[in-house]
Amino acid sequence: MVRCLRRAYAYAGILGAYILRFPKAEVLTLVPLGFFLTTVRLPAFFFLGFWFVQQAFYGVASLQARSNIGMESGGIAYWAHAGGFVFGAILAPLFGLYKRR
Repeated sequence: MVRCLRRAYAYAGILGAYILRFPKAEVLTLVPLGFFLTTVRLPAFFFLGFWFVQQAFYGVASLQARSNIGMESGGIAYWAHAGGFVFGAILAPLFGLYKRR
């Protein structure tokens, strides 16, 4: 489980750096409309911003969830995603990822 959380944290960190580096890049998104599927291009700032808000909301909502012994619940993954996203956005400029070459 720890290894999986590290990956979630790392991937979310990459997304946090991406949203600041390429906010106007378009993300091709699959949208279900009833029985039909369609694709929509959304700006990365909107798509990843919505994803971050969703992770944070589910993390807060999971605080009230009952935790059963032996079951993995409690919203740890949601907090790992949100935390990784924030740290990726904070650390990316410190590592020089936004410098023009």
